[in-house]
Formats: sequence, C-alpha cells, structure tokens
Amino acid sequence: EQQLITLQKRVSAFDEMTGEKRQTKTKFDVAEVVKTVVSSHAREFERHDIEYEFPAAHLEVRAVKGMLIQIIENIVANAVYWLKQQARIEEDFSPMIRFVLDPKRKVLEISDNGPGVSPGRRERIFEPFITSKPPGQGRGLGLYICRELAVYHDWTLTMSNEVGTYRPGRLNTFVLDFEGEKDGRGS
Repeated sequence: EQQLITLQKRVSAFDEMTGEKRQTKTKFDVAEVVKTVVSSHAREFERHDIEYEFPAAHLEVRAVKGMLIQIIENIVANAVYWLKQQARIEEDFSPMIRFVLDPKRKVLEISDNGPGVSPGRRERIFEPFITSKPPGQGRGLGLYICRELAVYHDWTLTMSNEVGTYRPGRLNTFVLDFEGEKDGRGS
C-alpha cells in the first residue's frame, strides 16, 4: 500500500510536466513542490538512512510547476547519488540533505553533506556533458538542463560560494534565486 502511495505521488509530480500543463505558468508555493519531490524519495531516503531538513517557510512564485519539479528533482537525485558514494567510503557517515527556503531573499538553497564540488568546478558543472560520475552513471546534462530551466524563468541557479560548510575546501549548496538576473548577479 505504501509503495502505491509513493508511486501515485511520483506520477502526479510528473503529470505536471506532460501535455498542456508543461508550458503553463501558474502561481504555487515552492514549499509544496519541495515536499512533493521529497515525498517521492521517502522510501529511498529510508533505505539509505538519508535524513533531510526542511524548515517551515512559504514562497509563492508564478512559473511552470513541472520545470521547478525537474530542477529540484535533479538536484535531489544527484545529492542521493553522491551521498550513497560517500557512505561507501566514510565509516559512521550520516547522510543529510537540507532545504532552506528564504521568502525574504526569494531563494531556495539545497545542500547535502556529501563529497561536494571543488570551487574550481563551481561553474563547470553546469556545462553540458560534464559529469564526475563513472561512464553509464550520468550523461552530464542534468545540471545544464536545470540551469536552462531556471534561465527560462529569469531565475539563477548557482552553487553557493561558501567553501567548507560540510567538507573542507568543498562547495555543497545549490542556490535557486527566484529574483534571478534582476539583482545583477546573472547566471
């Protein structure tokens, strides 16, 4: 029964990306989208002992909901992959994904305590066909597509430049800025 509920949630999330709804902008709460994506991963999080944090906050945006689902889904899927890799090499590792939704700054931050990214690759990871995964594990298009979907909405998707939050010398936080290029940072 629980598997059917999970499957139903996943199908309904992807329904937002199909048919007429695909390009229709509507108003919705970003927090609800995050909760939908997280709930679709609940069993996987449970299997791999991945904890997650999502403090209560709300931010309404006008966007193509399916595209935001795809952005968050890809970042979460990447986090899960790297958290599982870290768990294989680090004894007593406690994998964690953290979501911070800041309505004042109009920003969603998604971070994990996995291996992270070197600061020198901060922008490179958003280029097409760039991946650190072994052959057959990824094509290097996920983050590129995510950034393109953000740009479509005049948002920015970057990695935070805060080095060492979880690991010395590494970046671990993606920042989706719903104010986008209006604040002069661009992508």
